[in-house]
Amino acid sequence: MKPIGDRVLVRPDRDEGEGLSAGGVVIPGTVERAPTTGVIVQVGPGREGRDGRRVAPEVSAGDRVIFAEGAGDAITVDGEDLLVMGEDDVVARIEAR
Repeated sequence: MKPIGDRVLVRPDRDEGEGLSAGGVVIPGTVERAPTTGVIVQVGPGREGRDGRRVAPEVSAGDRVIFAEGAGDAITVDGEDLLVMGEDDVVARIEAR
């Protein structure tokens, strides 16, 4: 699968399931926020600029990123849950130190 335009395909970090609040209350995985970090799997060719030229994406496959909460459309490809979103939904690249 190859995204088109300025779309990216992201493998979101896995949900850790249940957690504990500071007070020790069990929080079911369905109540916790969806993960907002993941790894770029595929990148489209970029958006078309006002002058008609292709603007290259700022992210590439393999980048760890932070994306806007609720961003993207969930899809399943070969049994793997992924998100398709616009590059503008990616808010930061996580760089290794």
